Amino acid sequence: MSFYFALGLLIGTALVLCFGASFLVCFLFWTLAQSNKFFTVLKEGYTKAIMSNGKPVRLIMRSVNHRFRREVESPRGIPKDWDILEYTPPQADPQKRSRIGNALGKITGALRFVSGVYLFDDLVWVGFPPAHTVHTYTFRWSSRVQDPNSAGMKQLQRTETIAHILAPQEEVYFALVENAKTSELVPVNASVALTVRIVNPFMALFGPKNWLRTVINQIEPEIREVIGRATFEALTESGDTASNELETDPGFIARRDKIEQAYGVKIVLAQFRSIEPTGKHADEITKTSLRKYTAEQEVREAEQRVKVAEQKAKEIDILAEATEKRLKRELGVVIALGPDAVAIRKMELLPKGLQVYGGQPPVIALPLAQSGKNTQT
Repeated sequence: MSFYFALGLLIGTALVLCFGASFLVCFLFWTLAQSNKFFTVLKEGYTKAIMSNGKPVRLIMRSVNHRFRREVESPRGIPKDWDILEYTPPQADPQKRSRIGNALGKITGALRFVSGVYLFDDLVWVGFPPAHTVHTYTFRWSSRVQDPNSAGMKQLQRTETIAHILAPQEEVYFALVENAKTSELVPVNASVALTVRIVNPFMALFGPKNWLRTVINQIEPEIREVIGRATFEALTESGDTASNELETDPGFIARRDKIEQAYGVKIVLAQFRSIEPTGKHADEITKTSLRKYTAEQEVREAEQRVKVAEQKAKEIDILAEATEKRLKRELGVVIALGPDAVAIRKMELLPKGLQVYGGQPPVIALPLAQSGKNTQT
């Protein structure tokens, strides 16, 4: 008995040590992957470039519905092989699992957890350092954040050293075009929101030095052209007028296509987010625009009140007409029945609980169709 107990204890201890060692090894590689050693962490919608002795050798991307061209078509060479294409993964037929299958699945999940294998779910093999590394670069971009000194928004310049590029995930970046002139020569600062999708990360990472700065510099002249053809009032009025002009401007469309072909960066949407006057007359222009906007709002509110009043008047007319028709019909029926019916109707119209002591009851006059005279009681 003691032999079997000792044997079971030995086997249990060996299993614990094996699973413990496995978990420690997995955790070690997971820790190293945080600094892109041996493995790297790859999230959904991210792409990374693997370098060998300073040269890019392959790209790794995680996306359920996208694949690189080289993975679904015949190779075309660099950089076309790294075009991102939409992809529909094959759908497996749903099969109902048996009790044994469910039990095996739970056991497998438990073993993956205790052994630490689940830590490799988001990891991708890089290679042996220092020969193989993940490409890192300094990225500068602008974002809009709440201004603590006012109720509006302000643009914040950010700089970060990163080891990935958002692809095929879309992202919104902001471009500030300063001292652009409207058609009436009003100087303005325009904030433009660019919805961007990387369609070839190889071209974006290893083409220009900073792909976002290059894209903004390429489209800035076209944005100035659009602003120069519009008045300040047209640019600041409510609605999507300015954004539609950007989206339909031939020069902007042509420039956007060239950027996509040259840098693998597709501008999905370009919208003006703010147009602010600048220069010595900025305050005066802002106040004038605010007064006009306030006046327009007051006119809209007055028009709304008029519409409400007209609707109420129509309702009153409809109710009055309906009441008139009802009374004419009711009185006509009562009168046609004779004086007794008129008397009964008079009593019904008296308030409930009304009692008359030592006097005449209230007099209610109803017209008699037969005689044209009033009947009183």
